[in-house]
Amino acid sequence: AFHSPLMEPALDAFRAVVDGLTLRAPGIDAVSSVTGEAVTGAWSEPGYWVDQIRRPVRFLDTVRALEDAGATTLLEL
Repeated sequence: AFHSPLMEPALDAFRAVVDGLTLRAPGIDAVSSVTGEAVTGAWSEPGYWVDQIRRPVRFLDTVRALEDAGATTLLEL
């Protein structure tokens, strides 16, 4: 199951792919579904995306953070 420790065996191969990408911070305000908090620089770090595979989605925390920030339109990627 994605977003769980069961993905541990896939992490090394995924890290090899992500390490070869050019990652950038988002150009718009965003909230991480891993932390439920505003994205700082984490999206431009390969380790964030590797952790994304094995960590649970905090959807409710994410929606609440967006609501607290005054968001009225949401886009999930």
